[in-house]
Amino acid sequence: YRLAVGELTPQELGQQQARVAQSLEEVARVDQRLNRKLHTGARVHSLRASWQQWQALQDQQALESSSSYYNLILQKVRELYAHVGNTSNLILDPDLDTYYLMSVSLLTLPKIQDLTSKLLLLGTELISTQARQGYAATLAEQTEVRARLITLSGLLRDQLQELERSMMFAYTHNPAGNVYPHLGRTVTSFVNAMTQHLAALDQVAQSHSPMVFLASVSATNRLLQSGLDLWQQVVTALDSLLHRRIRGFDSKWRLVWGFVCVVLVGVVYLFSSFYLAVMRTVQVLEVASHHLATGQLEQLVVLDN
Repeated sequence: YRLAVGELTPQELGQQQARVAQSLEEVARVDQRLNRKLHTGARVHSLRASWQQWQALQDQQALESSSSYYNLILQKVRELYAHVGNTSNLILDPDLDTYYLMSVSLLTLPKIQDLTSKLLLLGTELISTQARQGYAATLAEQTEVRARLITLSGLLRDQLQELERSMMFAYTHNPAGNVYPHLGRTVTSFVNAMTQHLAALDQVAQSHSPMVFLASVSATNRLLQSGLDLWQQVVTALDSLLHRRIRGFDSKWRLVWGFVCVVLVGVVYLFSSFYLAVMRTVQVLEVASHHLATGQLEQLVVLDN
């Protein structure tokens, strides 16, 4: 998002580009392991190709086209997110705590980040336009900005409500009881910060000059970083719950396997005992028949059952 805004210094720009390139390499390594299950190879290749193509042409691009290209890359990242969610079968998760954490990390938080970045891009775009053209905004332009601000505010509020609802279900249906201690305070702080930001946004949207608010993007940047930090914590909590469940499945599998082994040993023991008892009886009957055939009728035949 910060790359798309274009507000970075050349040094910061280089650092961010290096981080993106490193992240794409890590995604490629993960794709080598999981491509057969998730079928992400084509999307990862397309994403990396777009990034490499931008790097090859970055010296020839203007800011506007660069921003558009970054938005295209962001769109491919979102599509990759959605594809992984659809093919990972996590949506079929019967446990509600991991299901809702998956929904928050895969759908809700990325959507909040996307809407917040659009707010940041709106402000930067207007600032850049005014700096180039050097005139105050007309009434029509202010009306358009006000409408876009109200739209973004409404969409963000919907997503915040979805975030709170999903996290409440995750807290309530968490047998381990570790989701709320790990995420409760962070989620509450993030929601409160976003709510205060939206309240200020509403006041600006109703003012006579909504352009003024967009001149400061530091608050929006902080919210973007807070969203990224929250996403990382949610993913960590989800990973912990999934590992816990896998260990539970492993313990149950070992218990079932041990029970099956005990049953098999019991069956083998009973079969062996029955076989030996039958063979002893057959041997005694064979001796008795031999005595009868040879006329040794005085011999006593004892059948031991």
